[in-house]
Amino acid sequence: MREPEVVASSGGYYTMLESAPEVDPARRSVLGPVTSYGAFPALGAPGVPAPGMVPAPMMASAPAKVRAPSGAEAWSMGLLALLVFVPGFNVLFAAVVMMVVGLWNKKDLREPARTNRRLAASWGLTLLLVELALVMIQIAVVSIANDVDESPSFIPWGAPIITALAMVGVHVLVCSVQAVRAYRGTTLRFGGLPFFR
Repeated sequence: MREPEVVASSGGYYTMLESAPEVDPARRSVLGPVTSYGAFPALGAPGVPAPGMVPAPMMASAPAKVRAPSGAEAWSMGLLALLVFVPGFNVLFAAVVMMVVGLWNKKDLREPARTNRRLAASWGLTLLLVELALVMIQIAVVSIANDVDESPSFIPWGAPIITALAMVGVHVLVCSVQAVRAYRGTTLRFGGLPFFR
């Protein structure tokens, strides 16, 4: 079976030319008029191939539409990686997975997939840095709060961890919206801080 060839890109789809499947020449029907029931035309008659020659394919190529890569898989992996149940680390894991999928084999992609995956990787790194910074700030705040008061209240001193949890909600919202927009073939503009070019 022959591989289809890419012809053109329009509206997020690539038109592929697919040839008809090859037919065994021994089983191919004879071209030309049939003179009577069960009888075949004589050699040399018009439309009859010469002995040893295989006639041209019987069917013409038919274009088929194949969806162009969109880069939505990198954004979707940011959501799927949250399902890994490792309390406290699943958000960090989701950020790393987004970066890996977003930067994987980026050179061989066409637009908009290349841009959308690059933006997903940038969002993953942005999320990772923000979450790590908030955890470090929380550790520093807890050590300061324990020096000031023996039993510190959670509300003023727990603001960094509450912000880190709010970032998980923002991550779910951003990944959901961006995955849908990328799947529709839109070139995205937002991806956190632009770390990757």
